[in-house]
Amino acid sequence: MPITITPKFQALKLIESARSHGADVSELLTSIGVKAEELKTPEDSIPTDVYCRLLQKVAYISQQHWCGLPGSKEDPVGGFRVLCRVIANCNTLGQALERSEEFYALYGRKEWGITFQVDSGLAYVSIAGPEVNQRPEFKTVHYMYILHRFWSWLCGQIIGLEFVNLVHRPCDNLSAYQGLFECPIHFGQEANTVVFDASYLDAALIQSELALMDFVETAPYELLLAPEDHNDSITAKIRYLIGSDFTRPLPSFEEIIDRLHTSASTLRRKLKKEGTTYQKIKDDARKEAAMAYLKREDFSVTTSAFIMGFDDPSAFTRCFKRWTGMAPSEYRAMYVESKSKKLYSVELESGNLKRSLVSAEHGMRAMALEMNSNAR
Repeated sequence: MPITITPKFQALKLIESARSHGADVSELLTSIGVKAEELKTPEDSIPTDVYCRLLQKVAYISQQHWCGLPGSKEDPVGGFRVLCRVIANCNTLGQALERSEEFYALYGRKEWGITFQVDSGLAYVSIAGPEVNQRPEFKTVHYMYILHRFWSWLCGQIIGLEFVNLVHRPCDNLSAYQGLFECPIHFGQEANTVVFDASYLDAALIQSELALMDFVETAPYELLLAPEDHNDSITAKIRYLIGSDFTRPLPSFEEIIDRLHTSASTLRRKLKKEGTTYQKIKDDARKEAAMAYLKREDFSVTTSAFIMGFDDPSAFTRCFKRWTGMAPSEYRAMYVESKSKKLYSVELESGNLKRSLVSAEHGMRAMALEMNSNAR
């Protein structure tokens, strides 16, 4: 797994939060394998995995949300975990956003929330609340960045942003903002909003409930991983064009050339430089999607085959064996067996926090079930 870095100031903000809640900072840093002296070095970044461990610890200490969603001391622990359960049976990104808006309207405080609307072919998702706007240099950007990555992860494809609106005024580190969102940034706006093409709302969700619960245990590490060649990688651009809807024919090599405004020879040269081919990219995309679908217990192997564009399940089985060395049924059985024991088990260090989490989730789980029932 690649080693990535996160700006150090974000870690220092988390440490300040932990200290304000009475935590022993020295003990906290020791628990994540960091020495206080390391945070005083000239370097302006830290390993992302260290930052994520710190984020989880501080979330438990303060009993707040984490993974980039709004939260405060008034909110019970576990809101994001329950949200993942609520959206687990959604079919598209649009449904997941609608369910998220409804969930936080019922569960969260009135001062803040997530709002979602479509206008003139664009989807607008806004984060509102006094806390979000008080510390724009950290909270606002962090929330919006993580949420965008979370939605992309759910769909299995990068959601290209048209632009981002921020309430606060421009800061000196404008290039850092551009690097996070890779789109125009508008400051001094009425709301903190990410905007993307409404066609993404029809994108199918490929992550199962098992995958979501597994993801929560280490989040947001997976979301923060970004290859160094993310901007220039031709592989990433082709994967984006392929998308995740395999019921439709994949774009031909000629269509890829046209979409990327390049020539066949140039594209082949770039692919060779990255050590891949268009066929391999297609096979990898289908393999990863197939593995994700097979993790969904509500999908049979036949259903997974159909979603992957195979009319004949036996043809799907042959392809999956070629990709992974095992049959689809064998892969599913292996995955379920390895994950079932820890499906809803997250070990907390504090017994009081664990009881708090269970108590909070009992109430919210009932709400989630009611919301899912009403949605049907």
